[in-house]
Amino acid sequence: MNVIHSDGTVAFFNEHVSGGTSLTIENCKLHNKTSLLINISACKTSEAVMTLQEFVHLNDIRHLNIAGPRASDCPKMYDYVRAVIFALVKATED
Repeated sequence: MNVIHSDGTVAFFNEHVSGGTSLTIENCKLHNKTSLLINISACKTSEAVMTLQEFVHLNDIRHLNIAGPRASDCPKMYDYVRAVIFALVKATED
């Protein structure tokens, strides 16, 4: 339902997409929803912010679905995503 009720999805992953994150991407394809994949092990947070900002702007996204593995499955995920989202919101306010 998050995919359906959003304008687009960003899915964060660490080296490979699996589990619920994979299912989310499948649902984006199934429902013809735009999506962006960000590999946290290959992308600095500053790069992720710029990429996500461009994705939101180009796709006119007002309701963004954020997907990725649980922190219990990927301990560094929470801090990374938190930093990206906070920077994105701050950039939007400026």
